[in-house]
Amino acid sequence: SRKEIQGGEKSCCQVVGNKIVAITKAKRPGAVLKSEMGSVNEYQFDEAFDEKVPQIEVYKRTAARLIPSVLEGFNVTVFAYGATGAGKTHTMMGSERMDAERATGAEGGQTCGII
Repeated sequence: SRKEIQGGEKSCCQVVGNKIVAITKAKRPGAVLKSEMGSVNEYQFDEAFDEKVPQIEVYKRTAARLIPSVLEGFNVTVFAYGATGAGKTHTMMGSERMDAERATGAEGGQTCGII
């Protein structure tokens, strides 16, 4: 969040190659226990995004390729995984502000949200 960045906090997550999320646990000063020594865990996904990727890129790399199947009558699932407050619902649905702007044409025709 903006507040955390202003407070000097750094992200513990890094996206590697658009498919891997590396989570770094920093070593605690004076650490004795193995769990306090610091570590890096990597998790692989079909697609992974950092906070700088725009919604349209998320759509193009995930849901867009499923649309033809939906139109042919197949069921599809887009599974969004992330921490509470990370923006999953906003990415999938947009926001009321963006929906209102889109309805009035104030946004310039750019789409927002996957659904």
